[in-house]
Amino acid sequence: MAIISCLPVVFRGSLPASDSLLLASCGFSALTGEEMYISSLEASLSGIEIISEADAAGQLSVLKGAEDGEGRLHVVTSASLSSYISSYPQRASRILLTGGSIISTGMEKRNTRAAWSLSAFLSSHAFVAMMGYGWKEVLSMLDDGKDIAITRTSLTTHIGRTLALEGCPVASSYSSAFPSRTGCIVYPSPEGQFSFLDKRFDYLRLY
Repeated sequence: MAIISCLPVVFRGSLPASDSLLLASCGFSALTGEEMYISSLEASLSGIEIISEADAAGQLSVLKGAEDGEGRLHVVTSASLSSYISSYPQRASRILLTGGSIISTGMEKRNTRAAWSLSAFLSSHAFVAMMGYGWKEVLSMLDDGKDIAITRTSLTTHIGRTLALEGCPVASSYSSAFPSRTGCIVYPSPEGQFSFLDKRFDYLRLY
């Protein structure tokens, strides 16, 4: 147990490092899932720890990318810790096996806003698909001076287009959004060593 950003927090596993990436999708589409998988894989291969908010089980694309890249995933759940583990035992086991954690605001009642706020607070930078809910909490990161980029799929929403017109970087993956932070570029390859949604991928290490 801990108090983080004035919130009561209960967690299992290890808390994230200070330089962690928030990968968040405020909504879902197949293309968004691919953007999140590639970004999670690039970050993991580059040694960047990942934080992801979960209103239900959480994003499988982000978990799969972290597993494939042998990275650490920290899931912040809007439910209580015990509820998440009992509802999604296999998912919980996979997250903990990455060396990451499952983090809850410690309340029995589901609290989506608190989960988003905690995710934003714990992250040093973010790559977000602005497809719906959660955007107010993500925007608070901008007020705190943290770096944020949005996915190309975000441009299908009004808030995504507004952010882009105000100068927020738009990119197709983590490596293109934050080239100075990542050392790997993931690309489609028919014979690649990684796979997601019937597509195969490989990577180029830049250092």
